[in-house]
Amino acid sequence: MACFRHQFKWLLGVSLATQAIAGKTATVVNEQTETVQAGKVSQKKIDQLSEAKNQMLEEYRLVLRQTESLKAYNDQMETLVQSQEEEKASIASQIDEIETTSKDVVPLMLEMLETLEEFVELDVPFLEDER
Repeated sequence: MACFRHQFKWLLGVSLATQAIAGKTATVVNEQTETVQAGKVSQKKIDQLSEAKNQMLEEYRLVLRQTESLKAYNDQMETLVQSQEEEKASIASQIDEIETTSKDVVPLMLEMLETLEEFVELDVPFLEDER
């Protein structure tokens, strides 16, 4: 009987140890499951943040391209405006010269008319009968 008691105690001890281990194993498994779930939630959040970062980066790059394009456009417009200002100054100068020229045109035309009349008078008639 002593042997039976000893075996019974031993089996009881093994059974209790197994139950304790099973309890701890369940706790560990539960903790591991919670950790995995938390990891999934964290990974989902990381993925969302990564996507948001990628979108912001693409928007930033687009804005940089637009900025460069607008700088080139502004430079071109600045050159065009400068050219137009020079043309405007040239036209204003020409207008001022026209006023001076118009004052000199009438005397020049009268002189040219006199010169032409003198030329015709001094010229040798050509085919006088046909005139």
